[in-house]
Parts: sequence; structure tokens; C-alpha cells
Amino acid sequence: MPTIQASDLKARLPDVTSSLQAAALDGEVTIVRDQYGVPHIKARTSHDAFFAQGFVTAQDRLFHMDYDRMRALGRWSEWVGESALAQDTLMRKLGLGRAAQADLNVSAPPAQAMVSAHTAGINFYLSTLSEAALPVEYALAERGMPDAWEDWHTFALYKMRNLLMGHLDMKVWRARVVMELGPERAAKLFLGYPEGALVTTPPNATSGLTAPPLNALATVYEELNPLHEIDCGSNSWVVGGDRTTTGLPLLAGDSHRGLDTPSVYYQIHMVCDDFAVSGYAVPGVPGAPHFSHTAHVGFGMTHGYADYQDAFIEHLREQPDGRLEYEYEGGWYPADVRTELISVKGQSEPVEIEVVVTRHGPVVEGNPRQDPGSDGKMELSPARPIAGIGVAGSGSSSVGPRVALAACLTGIDERGTKWMDAVLDMLLAKSADDIESAVNEW
Repeated sequence: MPTIQASDLKARLPDVTSSLQAAALDGEVTIVRDQYGVPHIKARTSHDAFFAQGFVTAQDRLFHMDYDRMRALGRWSEWVGESALAQDTLMRKLGLGRAAQADLNVSAPPAQAMVSAHTAGINFYLSTLSEAALPVEYALAERGMPDAWEDWHTFALYKMRNLLMGHLDMKVWRARVVMELGPERAAKLFLGYPEGALVTTPPNATSGLTAPPLNALATVYEELNPLHEIDCGSNSWVVGGDRTTTGLPLLAGDSHRGLDTPSVYYQIHMVCDDFAVSGYAVPGVPGAPHFSHTAHVGFGMTHGYADYQDAFIEHLREQPDGRLEYEYEGGWYPADVRTELISVKGQSEPVEIEVVVTRHGPVVEGNPRQDPGSDGKMELSPARPIAGIGVAGSGSSSVGPRVALAACLTGIDERGTKWMDAVLDMLLAKSADDIESAVNEW
């Protein structure tokens, strides 16, 4: 690892005092930093405001953004070597990059324009840098100039930051408890589940499996959560105007995010002809959709722990010509198979992985081409207790199925979702009703 001197640190701090010329701007933009370093942007057009936001965020958080981008795209091994190969493999299988491009494609033109202006600001900052002026983390990682930013990277980065805020690991863990204790004894541990509520795991779903295919998945989940965040919820509350000195209501939000350095959030203040906002963004994402207020409304983001992640134990088989099929309701269907290459620092040849996708989603653990045991099922060593789920097929195949785990998350839906529309519409909202309408596509 290179030796870094104090003088190196000072030389790599961003220049926050000079005036610059950017041909892409509509007019003059003023950026003032207060005593805490928080940027205050004043522009005429929203395009210029988002351009400036991309610029100042890159000044302060370039490596932070690049770190999240490389992890989201399954390329972190290029920087740190084999230690990141497991999580890169999972990211490639989940297909965050493909889902991010789909989200961009279905976004409304104004939202696409917002993202493009933000991207242009990031890349303009990159154009002002030499390799010697990059943040010091690049020197420590022995990396040169980063790749240019692309619009869809913004979508992928946000997905990466919120990937673990769901129920997948809890569902896996509960199913393993059922396997170990049986359904009657396990049910006594989950007294909070409403009587008669919907249950999607079929009876005896995990019978016959020595263990679900989750050894590697458990390890990767741990690697993706270096802060060991376990309280991924949040809360918010309102004090009515009859209890405040101003006579106006106060809205408060409390995000239960780990205290990483730097923070997951980025404080920003932007004023233009279309809106004025002060609050928190995620570095690499335009706007301020988390805990913010405009000239008209205030809003906070509360993670409601909605059930938007599912898992399926799949039964797959390999035909003599190498085609993979998965079982669904008694029939066999062709799986979508893709090959991807992962470059690894310190290795001369890339690692080839196979991405297998069923109707339920990508296979995230278990090798569909692994030879089954004598009873037609994979012999797997016990996983740590976060494991197990329901099944997609019955397993009645003369070939003997391989067992694998497929994941279904809204964030990896390759049909695309319009959540970025909400980021812009929140800034333009004039009332609480407008806010409710804005977040319909979130």
C-alpha cells in the first residue's frame, strides 16, 4: 500500500474557491459553502441546479460514489481483488445494472433530464482533475482516473445502498428454523405473526433437503453489511400546530442507518426558478428525497419494511446439450442463461460466471449444474442460521433435480420502475396532496 503523507492529503482536497467555465450551463451558477462545508447552490434553471449538485457532490464524495457504483455493478474485485469476488458474483446474478438501465428507460423525460444534468456535473468535475488531485482513497487503492459517470449508474448506486433493507434474509432464517424445529415448535417463536394471515410457503416445502443452498449467500450478506446494521427501519412523527410556537406543524424523521464515514446522506441546499430545497440526498443521486423541505412542503422518508422480497427453492435439471430447465407447476421450462466475466485484481484472467434466471428471478445460490446426490438432491453442508424458504416446483423429475435458491425483489425488476419521477415531483410539489401524488411511483 502506498505511503500517504499529510502534504498528500492537503494536495488532494477539492478546490472550492475558484471560478470555472462550463459550456453546458444555461447561465451563471453560484456555489457558497457555509462554515460546515455544506454547499448552497443558486441557479436560474433546474438543469443548472442539478448540474451544480453533481459537481459539488463529486467534489466531496467522489470515491464514496465510485465505491457504491463499482459494488453495484459487480466490479469491486477490480479494485480489491479476490476478497470481493463473492459479492461481485451476487451483484452480477441479481443484475442491478440491468435493472438500473430499465429504470432509466421508463423514467419520464423530465426525470431523465434531471439525471442527465446531474451526470454532466459529475463528469465536468472529473474533467477538471488530474490523477494527482484525485481523493486520497484512489492512491490507497492504487487506482487511476475513474470511469466517466453514466446516467444509469445513478439508479444502480441507489439500489446498492438499499439492497439489504428487506425481508429476504429473515424469510431464509425463518425457514431454516422450521427445518430444524418443525413447524409447530417454530410457530411458537413467531408470535407476532397475525393469526390467519397470508402464508406463501407451501406445507412441507423444505422436507427432503439436507440444508438449503445458502452457505455462500450468508457470507455475502455479511460482506454487504460491513456496519452490521440490524435495525434497518426508521420512524417519523408530526407535532400539531396547536402545540408549536409558530402555530405550524413540525415534521421529524429518524433514519436508522449505520454511522458510516462518510455518511450515507449528503446535505444540500439548492435554489432555482422552479424550486428551493434544503435537505439530504444520497451521493450520486440528484434531488433531496430523504429528509428535506422546500418553500412549500416538508417531507421525511420512513422505511416501512414492506414485503417486497421473496425467495424460491428451485428445482432445475440439465439436458444432455447443456440447456438448463426449471420446474414450475409440474412442467419444465427453459431457464435464461447468461455468461459474465469478472476481472479480479492480481489475476491475469477474468473469472467466468453463469447467471441463471427463472420465472421467479435470478438464481443467487446453488449450482444448477452440480451433480445431484444419489437421492436426486444436492448434499449441502449446514448453513449458518439465516436460512431456508418455500419451493417453486414439486421436484418430481426422473432426472433428479438440482436445488437452488432464486430471489425476487422489486429493485431488480428488469421491466423498470419509475421511482426517479418521484424524486423530481417531490421538489415541484406545492402541497401535501402533491407530495402524496408524487410518491405514487416510488
